[in-house]
Amino acid sequence: MSTAVTLTWEINPNLNILSSSIRAAISGDVYRFTGGATVGNATRASTKKLVNATAINGLPANSEGYIFNQTNSSIPFTVQNDAVRGKVLYTTQDINNYNSCLRYTAGTVPEQTYLYHSYWMKAKLQLSGSAYPHYFQLKNYRFNYINDINDNTVLDLKLHTQNYSGSATGNNLLLHNRTGFTTETFDLGTSQIAAINDTWFKMEVFVYTGTVGTSDARVVCRLSQNGSNYIQKSNPNATYPALNLLSSTDRFAYFIEQAYFGNFGVTPNEGTRPDTTEIWRDSSCAIQSWSRFDICDTLTTQVSTKRQNLDYVIEGSDAVVTMDTTGWPTGTHNVYLRKISGIDSNGWDVVADSKPIQIQVP
Repeated sequence: MSTAVTLTWEINPNLNILSSSIRAAISGDVYRFTGGATVGNATRASTKKLVNATAINGLPANSEGYIFNQTNSSIPFTVQNDAVRGKVLYTTQDINNYNSCLRYTAGTVPEQTYLYHSYWMKAKLQLSGSAYPHYFQLKNYRFNYINDINDNTVLDLKLHTQNYSGSATGNNLLLHNRTGFTTETFDLGTSQIAAINDTWFKMEVFVYTGTVGTSDARVVCRLSQNGSNYIQKSNPNATYPALNLLSSTDRFAYFIEQAYFGNFGVTPNEGTRPDTTEIWRDSSCAIQSWSRFDICDTLTTQVSTKRQNLDYVIEGSDAVVTMDTTGWPTGTHNVYLRKISGIDSNGWDVVADSKPIQIQVP
């Protein structure tokens, strides 16, 4: 049975030590932080509790703005158990169709809006028991202002290898910006991002819609995998004028997790198809803000190896946060419960306050 614990949020980091009379936190514990609402009374939603409430092999019910499997795929995502992250969404994927994990609408999004979306993902792509050696793309994620996955209307984020000749050059993260009736492609990372190796990675996307008629919009992408954290390498402070060309009715409202493999093989490998395609998704989190709560194994994101966003609701001036220890192994662990106010000019989290706590994973 979860235990509700009321704590005052201490601003002085030297005071951020929980009373020894409070046991280690477990998933489902609820913490109320007096004055914690300064994180932002933002539109927010998460899939984790919806997935956890679904039986193995089941389909999550559409709820809280999420719509699952709204594509024409014959192999939808179902809930399966993962040794690392517990209940997750899984598909062997139909390569002939788009296969969307979810769509979340934040409603009408005005200019000068901060949008944050993150999720965990694991993917496997093989041919005859070995890593697929030819060119492919992993369609990963989209922001859109309509409920659509048409390449002519979206800001498209995808993970993408560049093995044109079959010689591995690593998996590059490409951001395709097709908003505002323009097409721009930004190469955000290189071979250290091992996207298709059957290992969980965390993707985070920060968007500032900017001001209509100016070029002050901003997109920052972060990827964390195998204990390392990467920010788009082309230019962490790049601006995207096309984001500002949309009218007040045509601005981002949907967070779309697309999640399918495609574009298999190019000359001389056209027609070569993989025989194993698997995709896992977990803990999707959409916030109309760059502020949020999480637990982290270190105080700063740059050197962290484990992080998990936490569900929260705003009640008056307080923030009510629900603990989630997904991703930590069995045992007791020292972590930081963090209140994050945004990101700095380099794309790293600004930790407004933190508390060192212990978590217990049964």
